[in-house]
Amino acid sequence: MIMGKIEKIKKGKRCVTQPFVLAGVIVEEDERFLLVQEEGKWNLPMGWVELGEDLLSAAEREGREETGFKVKVKDFLGVYTAVKRRSGKVLHMVKFVFIAERKGKSEKKSEGLKKKKFTFDEVKELREKDLLWHAEVVDQLQDYKKGKRIPLERISYFLEI
Repeated sequence: MIMGKIEKIKKGKRCVTQPFVLAGVIVEEDERFLLVQEEGKWNLPMGWVELGEDLLSAAEREGREETGFKVKVKDFLGVYTAVKRRSGKVLHMVKFVFIAERKGKSEKKSEGLKKKKFTFDEVKELREKDLLWHAEVVDQLQDYKKGKRIPLERISYFLEI
C-alpha cells in the first residue's frame, strides 16, 4: 500500500528549486579510495535518495549501481552541504556520506561509469586539475582519514504515508 503511493509520487520529475538529498559511500582498499568517473570528472559513488528510501539503503544502492560491486555500509561519516552553480542553475546538495566496504566481485555492469582507485594525494591532484565533480570530496576523505565516525544508530527512519 505505502510503496504504491510512493511509486505514484516518483513518476513526477525531480525538482531542484530546493535542496536535494544525496547518499554516497567511501570505499577504501589498501589505502586507495574508489571513485567513479562521469562526463570526465571523478566523484565518490553517490546519487539521489529516492522518495521513501532510507539513507543506508540509498548509500548501498548507489554504491552498487555506480561501481557494479555490492557494498555494505559500516559507519556514517557525516552530512555535507554544498551550494553550486551548474549549467546556469543553483544547486543545493545535502550529502550523507557513509563508510562502506566492498563485498565480493563485480556482480553486474555498473551504470557505465569508469571506476578507479586513487591515493589521497592523487585525489588532491584531481581537485587541483578541476577533475572532481565536487571539490569537497577531498575534505570528506580528510575527515575519514582523521578517524571521524558517527554511529549508525544515530540515523533514524520514519515513514508515515
